[in-house]
Amino acid sequence: RCTRVIIKAGQTLMLPAGWMHSVFTPVDSLVFGGNFIHARSLRMQMRIIQHENNLDINKHEKYPQSDETMLHSLNRILHAVTGRQHIRPTPRNRQEEGLQYVGEQYIKSGNHRNIMSD
Repeated sequence: RCTRVIIKAGQTLMLPAGWMHSVFTPVDSLVFGGNFIHARSLRMQMRIIQHENNLDINKHEKYPQSDETMLHSLNRILHAVTGRQHIRPTPRNRQEEGLQYVGEQYIKSGNHRNIMSD
């Protein structure tokens, strides 16, 4: 089922995680779009990331560093719930290098292709 939504200048539309959508701008427009990772729909967000990885979608068409961002989001929630920290803090000048390594290891392990079951 499709629904047409018309957004006027100055309005904001927020869609739940996993909602397929398309955008049509019949006139030149300045439009800001964004994605959020939050605790309320982590399962759906993880499924989307895993589905994108299974399809080998070009990284330029995906949420930037989605695997790494999800890993850190899950670690933060785990720390809040259990008090345990599973990712050691990295000095600011080495954070990008650390994220790259974590992402490479995560992909190398093949876990990014596993879809979670309910």
